[in-house]
Amino acid sequence: MNKELNSKIDGVYRLMADAYNGNWKFRWGGTPYFDTDKTGSVESVVAHEWGCSLFWLVLRRACPALDKAVNSNEVYEILLTHDLGETHQGDISRFRQLQGHGEGKHLSERDAIDLMTQPVESDTRLAILNWFDEFEKRPEEMTKLEVLVAKFIDSLQGDHFALTFGHDLPANSELISKIVNKHTVPYARRLMEVLEQKGHFEAKEEVLQIFRHHIEGMSAVGIKLDTTGYPE
Repeated sequence: MNKELNSKIDGVYRLMADAYNGNWKFRWGGTPYFDTDKTGSVESVVAHEWGCSLFWLVLRRACPALDKAVNSNEVYEILLTHDLGETHQGDISRFRQLQGHGEGKHLSERDAIDLMTQPVESDTRLAILNWFDEFEKRPEEMTKLEVLVAKFIDSLQGDHFALTFGHDLPANSELISKIVNKHTVPYARRLMEVLEQKGHFEAKEEVLQIFRHHIEGMSAVGIKLDTTGYPE
């Protein structure tokens, strides 16, 4: 038996046993248009990460230029670990963040990831921590396409889940517009900027079409968005 390999495998199992707890940490807390008592639907942290990964799996095949512009393995790594720090402390919904909650959220999440990844090899641990640091940057600070794509997908999936399972969406247009304009729009715009800077013009057009389709889908159900400054 290779004792060194056995020890590494043991570390993988210990991390996974810890990460499973994300199945019972739920998102959307306090969100007026996502009352789980009304909808009967919930979304865990793990389900969100899975949803983001599946979203990219199918979207990248519909957008070959964007797929070609990035390293999909890295995109998947980011999507599958970006909320790992919420495994124990739970999510602070975007609604609650707008209310002023969650200050320093990324610092406590990073500490949780640092603790959770102790059992695995240092290169794996550092990769997960580095992806988290990149993911938490402000849009204007982001230059790596894989991180920007992951951030874009994260926002798309969140909006789409609410669109699919939320209730009273038109009545909450002002709130939804604030969330979309704070999260989805700036990262979509920055992704297109960096794609253009790097000469990926077809990929930029694909992202623009995804964004337009996304906004049209919200408008189609009666959500009124403040579209001032949206990418064109």
